[in-house]
Amino acid sequence: MFSFLDKRINDNNYNNVNNNDENVIKNIKLFHVFDDHKGYNVLFVTHEDLVYGLGSNYLGALGLGHNRAVKSAQIIPQLCYKTIRQFVNGYDFVLCITGDHCVYGWGCNGWAQLAREVGVAKGYAKPDIIAALSRKNIREISCGFSHSLALTGDGCVYGWGYNRFGQVGSDQPISAVPVPTKLRFANHHVRPKPYTIKNIYAWVYSSFAITTEGQVFSWGRDECYNLGHNWGHSIAKPRLIVSIAGIQTVCAGGGKSCFLSNDGFVYFCGQYVASDGPPGAVERSVRLLDCDKKCQELHKMSSSIRNAYLLCAVIDGKVWTINRDHVFRETTCDNVFDFYLNEFRMTYKTVALTDHLSHGYGSSDLFQERCLQFLTDITWRRTLSYWQRRNISGPRPVPFYGNTYSIALKPGPVVELEWYKKYGKLFGVYNMSKPALTVAEPSLVKQVLVKEFHRFRNRSEAGGGHPVIEKNLFNARDEHWKRIRAIASPVFTSGKLKRMLKLINGCARDMTSSLDGQLGADGRCELDIKQMMGAFTMDVIATTAFATKINTYGDPNNRFTACARNIFNTSALSSLVLATLPKWPLVVRVRRWLGFGNAADANFIIDFSRQLIAKRKRLAEKHDDFVQLLIDV
Repeated sequence: MFSFLDKRINDNNYNNVNNNDENVIKNIKLFHVFDDHKGYNVLFVTHEDLVYGLGSNYLGALGLGHNRAVKSAQIIPQLCYKTIRQFVNGYDFVLCITGDHCVYGWGCNGWAQLAREVGVAKGYAKPDIIAALSRKNIREISCGFSHSLALTGDGCVYGWGYNRFGQVGSDQPISAVPVPTKLRFANHHVRPKPYTIKNIYAWVYSSFAITTEGQVFSWGRDECYNLGHNWGHSIAKPRLIVSIAGIQTVCAGGGKSCFLSNDGFVYFCGQYVASDGPPGAVERSVRLLDCDKKCQELHKMSSSIRNAYLLCAVIDGKVWTINRDHVFRETTCDNVFDFYLNEFRMTYKTVALTDHLSHGYGSSDLFQERCLQFLTDITWRRTLSYWQRRNISGPRPVPFYGNTYSIALKPGPVVELEWYKKYGKLFGVYNMSKPALTVAEPSLVKQVLVKEFHRFRNRSEAGGGHPVIEKNLFNARDEHWKRIRAIASPVFTSGKLKRMLKLINGCARDMTSSLDGQLGADGRCELDIKQMMGAFTMDVIATTAFATKINTYGDPNNRFTACARNIFNTSALSSLVLATLPKWPLVVRVRRWLGFGNAADANFIIDFSRQLIAKRKRLAEKHDDFVQLLIDV
């Protein structure tokens, strides 16, 4: 079997990804995780008030001015030092509230969802302040598919963005509202005085607002009768739902809206699946959901990757899902935070690591540990899903170490054979974080080693940072490798290799003489075959490479033999450390200082070779060995 790195991957970039992301994760105070059709996105705020983005970045969701995937945490300059309190995302844009209650937006602006004129912000816009909301004391924002609502500290609401169905609520007959417009909440039939709003909800193409008295206004798309007015047509400005009161939460999606009352009951209207009726049943007016359980919380989660939404409730300290047919099913999660992480790999809102109580955790340390564990996993998930995204199977990798542990704990050929039997002739593995493709199909091996060899000649870095070992034929790269190969190739001709035969025969005679000396009176003796063949191999290497007699049989503890033995007989602990530790410069220096990697033994062999070459050049000596052949070349 033959493994090679995908050459589209920059090895150094992957190492930097791991180091940088790990440092950022450990310094996070606030984060928000959401998905798009291509994958997951993470926005971080550190204790130094620096803001980073990482992930799929489909449609420019990370605010970097492009839509290319971001593999390593990248700083977002326009958001740094703004004391960000909350991130909220729509389909193709993201908003945030800063410490001084201003709003910034980035991503796409095709329908004025960034509160900019359509056509002004082309492509994928970087973060910029929404000037019309400055000094409005914005306390809360909510995003629909392409429209948004903002709630001020004194209970006023502003809307902007896509408005085809009137979901902005401005009562304007235009498809896009670029300037945040103040909405009116009044019902002159009930009371002439405007209502004060305490909560806002912008769903896909509809909007809701809850007043301080617990009454609900709704507007936008209503073709499924999901606004609670028994109307069936779009509504362009907020309208009071007169049939319900005492509401604390609204959740909408999939043509249905649900309302959680202060006393724990759930009401609904719109399209649903009736257990005893045809699919796509519609409830035109708000109706009490038939359930004997009282809910403390109600949440709706939508996923772009799954193209689906899920409704869940917290009941007596447990999370329950509510299916489209209104069946409640208990989960194993004790809080919504864990449920969202387990079910969707996302957060249901922006998470502050110090705010453990609001997420259902009694221990701050336990909550922070859970957050950091999740962030590490989600950050590495993209790195370690390289082969999965290309539909290539392979063993499951572990964050930071990939599949390295498996080979470190068992003989490599045994592990690769097990993988071959399980995954076939072509499978993907990870050397730490670096994707490597293992090929066991002869025709593909030939293509890699012969036809396309100019693309795949580089091996993975294995020199451990040693200035000489990194330059040998197996570790050299690109043009340096071509130069060494051009020098070494003429040495290994059949005619020149035959000159080594007499040296090898001499080593064989030394071995048989040693065996004769060990025979007892009866002509027998016990032998350690591994030790004997190791000594013979050492003799052949020293003789053919350096024209040096080391008398391995008579003096097994001489310096040359001992150093060579240490290099090849690496301990299990040392192998594990060398295989699993990252190749970052600082780590390489530390492990050398601790004695891992046989650096002293390698340096002895290197110094011996240098002295030998210098001596031969000085004395013009000639020998029949590989060193001489290379000197002659």
